[in-house]
Amino acid sequence: LFRMAAASVRFADIEIGNFVNIIDDESVEQFSALTFYPNGKIFVAYRGTDDSIAGWREDFRMAFLTPVPAQRHAEEYLSRAAENFDGRIVIGGHSKGGNLALWAALNASDAIAERIDKIYNFDGPGFLENVWESENYARIARRIVSVIPSGSVVGLLLKYDTNYKVTKS
Repeated sequence: LFRMAAASVRFADIEIGNFVNIIDDESVEQFSALTFYPNGKIFVAYRGTDDSIAGWREDFRMAFLTPVPAQRHAEEYLSRAAENFDGRIVIGGHSKGGNLALWAALNASDAIAERIDKIYNFDGPGFLENVWESENYARIARRIVSVIPSGSVVGLLLKYDTNYKVTKS
């Protein structure tokens, strides 16, 4: 996939870096992220749940624990990415990755939050607490793009943002 992307006109000039992949059964955490550098911006991409036991156990813990380790890692990752780059920021992820993208944006410093253009949440679950009524949500709400498939289960779990688009899939 990387070779094909590098050979394409659309993706040939995009640099990729800062890959992080943490899977720890003992501390029950699964986190993965990658940064893309297109057109003078950065795109911070968070991966959803993999097939590890740690990943699934952490997902279940999201029903009664906030923040889970992956959410803490997401905050730290965004902060480090923003420190090392001066431009605009786009964040996104699918499933658990969408939740991590939202969590990182919601908990970003004011300086970082001002630099965020969009937060893409593709079928990510909500949160245990109602962050949708917080000041942090208000400062980024207009930049959130949440998309869930018409048969979604994951994207409607926990307390979720009621402002989302439904797509047929």
